[in-house]
Amino acid sequence: LLESILVQEAIELYRQWLAQAKPLYQATLWNGQYYNLDSESGSEVILADQLCGQFYAQLLKLPDIVPADCAQSALKTVYDTCFLKFCNAQLGAVNALRTNEVLEETDSSHPLAVSTGLNFGLAAFLIKLGMKDEAWQLTEAVVRQVYEQGLQFRTPEAITPVGTFRSSHNLGAMGIWAIYQWIMDNG
Repeated sequence: LLESILVQEAIELYRQWLAQAKPLYQATLWNGQYYNLDSESGSEVILADQLCGQFYAQLLKLPDIVPADCAQSALKTVYDTCFLKFCNAQLGAVNALRTNEVLEETDSSHPLAVSTGLNFGLAAFLIKLGMKDEAWQLTEAVVRQVYEQGLQFRTPEAITPVGTFRSSHNLGAMGIWAIYQWIMDNG
């Protein structure tokens, strides 16, 4: 009984935090098209994983963190900028890219790399939001990179535009199962 009461108290506390944080998050980071990296730097970097929290909230059937129309707009911006405008959509969505398509330096906080797990999660979210063609195009680009580079038995965490990779045998690529889950749950 005590455990049940403590769980309910924790749930209520998290609900309160979410109610407090949502309007602040929206007012501070939403720029009308996507979510800014932060509130003060003025960075024009579009992060491919800016909707990671929203993705997991929906996957776990929790309340939305951001409005649906903002999620759709941000996801389209990520797809257009980080995938279509990066390496001719041949590698996958890069982790971060500036809005003016100027590539980040390799020593920056957002080096140019395509994270396999992030891309599969992004594809699953595209499917969830009704952008199936885009999801399959993104998935195909990443899968081709892995298989055409002979990495299928040591799937890397990330692939770079110069053909290098890091952290082989990485389990992040198991994110591909999120695609399967959305399809099974939603047809």
